[in-house]
This record gives sequence, structure tokens and C-alpha cells, in this order.
Amino acid sequence: MDPESASLPSSIDPERASIPSSVVPKKEALPFRIVFGFQKFLLFVIRVEIRTLVIVFLAYIIFCFLWSIASPESIHPPEFHVNSATVNPLDFSNSTFTSPNTAVWNFTFYIKNPNTISMYYKGFDVSLYYGKDFLSNVSIQTFQHEALETTKVSATMNASLTINNKVANTIENELIRNKAVNFDLKIQGAMSGQILYLFHDQGIKGSCQDLKMFLSDQNLGKMLGDPECQLGFW
Repeated sequence: MDPESASLPSSIDPERASIPSSVVPKKEALPFRIVFGFQKFLLFVIRVEIRTLVIVFLAYIIFCFLWSIASPESIHPPEFHVNSATVNPLDFSNSTFTSPNTAVWNFTFYIKNPNTISMYYKGFDVSLYYGKDFLSNVSIQTFQHEALETTKVSATMNASLTINNKVANTIENELIRNKAVNFDLKIQGAMSGQILYLFHDQGIKGSCQDLKMFLSDQNLGKMLGDPECQLGFW
């Protein structure tokens, strides 16, 4: 036996024993690289999913907010309130077809936009009735109404009232008996807004019931109480 090979342990290959350990090729840990790559891919997918979920959630919140202020169910007609009303003179004793009553009616309204978006009102026609009998009317001009804003509007009816003797006598008798007389206001108009289903005009109509006018000195009529006004879409 060669003395050199005899001095080496039997478990070591004589051919490899002469090669330094630093130049012996190492086997790559292939399974570890696969696992590490999968983890990186998984983290990337998770980040993308989280980003997507956040974007979808924010879009949903924005949509819900816009829908809450602009959905058909959340849009309401304006709120009318008769603040004051006067008529001079409040005298129907001489009102006939040939001798009309020339009373001047002055109204002050408070109009509130209850919506959280601005509206555009395309005019209102306000008509005065005694029971079912038409007496006069006035038009309120168009105007822009900001969200939740309350606007004071004055209106005057200067038209001569020509009514038949029966209606004039009924009003006059009620004035003599009660020193007051009840009238009604009927309101009709249109509104629109910068949202899809309100690009076209939306009709509005309603009424203010029991507008009681009290007969004061010198035949001046003043409003008593607080007539209730109700408006809706049509």
C-alpha cells in the first residue's frame, strides 16, 4: 500500500483530498429559492389586493355620499311660508262685473330650499282664491336657490278683481259677521338642478290654506295666524 494513501482516513476519497475545500462546488438550495420567491409573490399580491380594496372602499363611500344628497328620494320641493299679507281696501261691497274691486294685495313669503344642493326655480304663479272662486294672481320671478338657503320674497297683486255679485256678497257678509275672511293661495311652478334626473323641469304645486284676513280700521286687511303651506312634485 502507498504510504501517502495509508495516512488518509478511509472515509475520504484520495482524489478529493488533494483539492482545497474552497474550490469544491456547493450544491444550490433550490427548494429554499422557490419558497422565497413564492413569499415575495404572495406579498406582492397582498399589497395589490389591499390597495384595490382601499380604492373600492373609498369609491363606495363617495358614491354613498353623492347618492344621499342627490338621489330622487332625497330631493324635496321648496318650503313656503306666508310671513305677512295685507290688502287695501278689504271691501267687497261694491264689487260687481261693472264695478270691480281695485284692492292691492301685498304678500311677503319666506321660501326655503331644504335640499343639500342648489336649485333653480323657474318662477312661481301664486293665485288667490275665495273657496273655489279665483280672485287674482301674481308671478314670482325665477331665481337660483342655494342649498339650505331661506329667501324672502315680496309679491304684489295689483290686478282689479272682477267677481260676480253672489261671491262679493258672500265675502262681504263674512266680513261683517266675523270681521275677518278666509282666503286660499294656490302655488304652481317648476324647478331644476344640476343632477341627471333634474336636468329637465320638475313641476311643483301646492297651496296655503286658511289665509285669514282681519278687517282693521279704514278697511285695511291684515293677516291673522299662520297659514299652513304644503307643496309637492307633480
